[in-house]
Amino acid sequence: MRLVRPRIKASLTEQGGLNFGALQPLIDEALASPKDPKATGPAILVENARLDLRTPGGLARVTGDASLDNGKLLRFDGRLARMRYATGDLVIEARGALLSARKRGERLTVAASFDIDALVQPALELDDAQGQIDADLAYPDLVKLSATGPAEVRLALKAASARAGATRINDAATTLALLGVLDGTLTQGRFEGQVTGKARGETLRTQGLDARDISLDLNLTQVAASRLGEKIAVQTRGHVQAEAGHALASGAALREVSARLDLAGLILSADKAGAVVSGPLALQLGASRLASGGLALNSLAVEARGRVAGPLTHPILTASGSAGADSGVAGPDAERLAAALPDPADARAVAQALQTFDLRAPAFDLTLRDGRTILALPRPITLTAANGVRASLAAPRGPLLDALAGQMRGGLVADLSGGGLPTLRLEAPDWRMEGGALSSRLAITGDGVDYAPLDGLAGRIEGVATMAGSRFSFTLAGCQPLTAKRILIGETPLSAPKVTVCPGAGPLLTLNDGAWTASARFSDLTTALDEAQVAVEDGGGGLNASGGGGAMRADVKLDTGRLRDAAETRRFNPINAAGRLSLSNGLWTGAIDATTPVGQPLGRIIIRHDVAQARGRAEIDASKLAFVKDGLQPGDLSPMAAWATQASGPASFTGLFAWDADGMKSSGRLAANRIDFTSQIGFVATLDGTIDFISLTPLVSAPDQTLKIVRIDSIIPLEGFAAAFSLGAEALNISSAAFEAAKGRISIEPTEVSLDPDKPIRGVIVVEHLDLGELIAASSLVEKIQLDAVVDGR
Repeated sequence: MRLVRPRIKASLTEQGGLNFGALQPLIDEALASPKDPKATGPAILVENARLDLRTPGGLARVTGDASLDNGKLLRFDGRLARMRYATGDLVIEARGALLSARKRGERLTVAASFDIDALVQPALELDDAQGQIDADLAYPDLVKLSATGPAEVRLALKAASARAGATRINDAATTLALLGVLDGTLTQGRFEGQVTGKARGETLRTQGLDARDISLDLNLTQVAASRLGEKIAVQTRGHVQAEAGHALASGAALREVSARLDLAGLILSADKAGAVVSGPLALQLGASRLASGGLALNSLAVEARGRVAGPLTHPILTASGSAGADSGVAGPDAERLAAALPDPADARAVAQALQTFDLRAPAFDLTLRDGRTILALPRPITLTAANGVRASLAAPRGPLLDALAGQMRGGLVADLSGGGLPTLRLEAPDWRMEGGALSSRLAITGDGVDYAPLDGLAGRIEGVATMAGSRFSFTLAGCQPLTAKRILIGETPLSAPKVTVCPGAGPLLTLNDGAWTASARFSDLTTALDEAQVAVEDGGGGLNASGGGGAMRADVKLDTGRLRDAAETRRFNPINAAGRLSLSNGLWTGAIDATTPVGQPLGRIIIRHDVAQARGRAEIDASKLAFVKDGLQPGDLSPMAAWATQASGPASFTGLFAWDADGMKSSGRLAANRIDFTSQIGFVATLDGTIDFISLTPLVSAPDQTLKIVRIDSIIPLEGFAAAFSLGAEALNISSAAFEAAKGRISIEPTEVSLDPDKPIRGVIVVEHLDLGELIAASSLVEKIQLDAVVDGR
């Protein structure tokens, strides 16, 4: 039978049925008539045929030639003309397609190609795409729709642009090959063989990932697929490997990226209930470089082995692996990252460590189950730098991460030491995140921490940390002691500070949108200003501070405290202190009120310190001292004045400590205004004088200081006492001293009196016209001896 130029019109229904119009009854009748199994079919030759197929999306015109013999297709050559197919959610602009088939013995070879301008669907898009399919199969039994024998199918596809879901690839090309053996029908059959394929693309973009120069290599060396009714099973062995020249993932830039998945008997099965997967797998990830925000890693490698089992939509995955990388941070980036540290020495050590470190995660366990992610660390993650810096991250008491349905929890211990850095440990044994809010018990232990103005800070702080959005807070769990080597204030540090920090009115620290606040109480504060030879003891009070945008404000209230003289020769007795200091615009200002241990007011210390200039001053104002016989006495102020008792009268002391980058200087003035007191030699009436000190540490006076006493009621009255002197660091230098007694005059020539009690005192006393009779008359010998003599001498 020869058919020349047949013209056929048919339609394709939305349900997929084919209707040939007026011919359909004849076709139905022919298909329904009984078949004679011994009858042979005719030989049919079709030339220049045309089929106009009306589909739900448009008209498709197919032209071609074919030949059949005894019901078997011997040859087919067909062409699809340019067409536009458009339905509600699918549009295809096709330039055309070719299909050819040849029967060669018991084999059937099929070649098909298509060329489309565009394919647009919600889940798939192709632009300027060309495809080719070549197949060499055992000739199928068209009645039983079955085939048995070797099969080879090759697919090639390229497109200027392709999109699947949210993933788009430009300049894409792929090939796929199936080589094996087919046996069975479409509903009950089996395939055994191998599947290989390659894909490449110039760029790939998907949510959170941009990649260039991408490639995919599929090599499934063993594939066994079977179908029995609605049940399908596939078992595979082989690997899938993907590579990218450059990638940007979640803000991290990667270079020479690779990922390899090895399958060793992975089984995929599907039926009406769904698809299930099970079997072992191994994963390898690598990148020659990963950079994010200036931090970079070289030779990044991750390896993991495990098993997967369960529904394909949410399988259970268990894997164990390791990871490692080397530092790839350039010098300028390392210095920029470390510049945020407050201590320059720490910043230099961290910058060096960032340039040359080795990062290793020797073991991790990962479990994905029912939407839950569990990550555990059997061994700590370690970072070791060439300059000796060591850091580690461990989870010794449970998983590092346990996440489910937007809720996360875990525990960690982080350590830092070596390379000149302080020793730090951070413990978060039960951190939790729920609804975007993070909370955890937190303990920070440190030794040798430098945080200006503190140097060598050491101790442990425990509390609760919370973070929600941009707000972070840390609340102390109780009172906790801290120590430091010194507090740096220019060239005049406070040494060996110790303090107990307690919860204040609010969290110890709160951060929110670049602003911060701090609040705490403190007690047991001790420190020493070595250059002033003064110690602070038993200090207690409160601290409130805030800042943001480079500005800082603080308020320190000292409720209790004691100032103690730390000089070898004690200058003053302990003084109670209380007051307030405030920081604003980089300037500390405030005042400390001083009292005796029993609460008698002494004066005020006014403090001013410029943080940026490291320059400041402390002004001592005790200008309104008043000695009262039953109240304040000189011995209450200084052991050097303990010999003066029953004192009465006003006195004044003013002093100044000034410091800057060159050190500390001090000065002062002590004034006595008609003070009466009792001494070991008798009543002293009307002490007057002023002593100017050019240094308070050590105590050194200006030259030629003077003191005058009107009268001393001794055994014999002493009158008109006057002295000129200067006080040095090691000795009292008496320029002159004189008084009148017993109708004569006694004076002392210039003499040096050592402040060391073990050293002797040598000098010259000049006696002029001293009446010895007056001396005898004033003594207990007056009834036994009578003497009339005047003495002069040296």
